[in-house]
Amino acid sequence: MRRKLTSACLGIAAVTSLVVGTGGQATAAGDKVYAATINNNWRYNGCAVAWFESYGEKFRVYDGCADGHSTAVKYRLDTQSSGAYYKRNYNGAGTTVFHDNSWKEGRVIYMQACVMEGAKELGCGAVEKVTA
Repeated sequence: MRRKLTSACLGIAAVTSLVVGTGGQATAAGDKVYAATINNNWRYNGCAVAWFESYGEKFRVYDGCADGHSTAVKYRLDTQSSGAYYKRNYNGAGTTVFHDNSWKEGRVIYMQACVMEGAKELGCGAVEKVTA
């Protein structure tokens, strides 16, 4: 199967190369990779990037800015109107945190990359619909 990056990590060449090189796709056995980033908020563009790997249901949360704020992946299960959950990266600029989950295959997840100040969202990117 092929990994599929559904959203480009604009402006973060180092992060993009970490995931798939300079292209938009990579190959792997039975895995799809989805990415979400902030590219709609000039103040936080590229500061938060979140990936979801369908095989193993793993989130990766990257902090791309040395601004004193944490980053998170905000996600909802099954519908966009369900309650939101967060998986965080408190480790600072240039770090990636991994979060394992256990969901049945085919479950729909709606995810966003966010910059946080405590429990408050300072900015979030577009919603990406992904499948476990």
